[in-house]
Amino acid sequence: MNVNVMVLSWEKFSDTKKCIESVANEKLRLSSNGYKTKIIVVDNGSNKDMQYYLCEQKALGNIDVLILNEKNMGISIARNQAIENIDKHAEYVIMLDGDIKPVENSFVAMVKYMESNNYGSNKIGCLGAASYQYAPREENATKFIEKIEKVDEGQQLGGVSGEPIAWTQFGIFAGELFTKHNLTFITEGVFGMPGYGFEDDLFALSILKRKYIILRFTDIYYFHKLDPSMTHDGSLSMKERRIEERRALAQAIINEGRVI
Repeated sequence: MNVNVMVLSWEKFSDTKKCIESVANEKLRLSSNGYKTKIIVVDNGSNKDMQYYLCEQKALGNIDVLILNEKNMGISIARNQAIENIDKHAEYVIMLDGDIKPVENSFVAMVKYMESNNYGSNKIGCLGAASYQYAPREENATKFIEKIEKVDEGQQLGGVSGEPIAWTQFGIFAGELFTKHNLTFITEGVFGMPGYGFEDDLFALSILKRKYIILRFTDIYYFHKLDPSMTHDGSLSMKERRIEERRALAQAIINEGRVI
């Protein structure tokens, strides 16, 4: 079984270091369970210390593919860069933001859930951790998960589609969405710029249109320390990042039936 892991990083050195170290441990767990794992990291224009560290990790074998962008390309473009490097035989693709530390054994638990659960004619396209199930302090995060049990089709508050979003910050996807259906993230207008928000709504609709289902699991609290870099990149405030423009564009794309 072939599992690809996409990590998107940007600044936040200490949190990214924890993330990469955890991903390396998850890779070992996947390997011990018989899964072949490929780690793809895209860095969105971080400082030299971060990029030097990532190069070290690649040399150590903890990263298989490393893409270092000279500037912040935005989430959608960066994720598409990672998608371009997914193995053509990948059965599963895990997406993870670089400032999140995954719960121990969560990668194995997600893959095994995808493998063992049947929803009739509907395949699972995405299974992810709810974005509000985070702990801002590492000691409050769940230490280990044996298997995923608490699953629902709940919607994300604040979404624009009224449907479940794709859990791109910490989730697993059916590999054939990328290898067979060629799914990528929309980079139109402000979605091709730095910032975040609502690209996962549109990606989810593309998954749903292909008759896959989207699920979330709420068994865990993962470490995700919210700090000023979540709302400010050093020069652009949240408002200046065109959040409202992104919301409006997402709504227009949905209303005009341009989700493909």
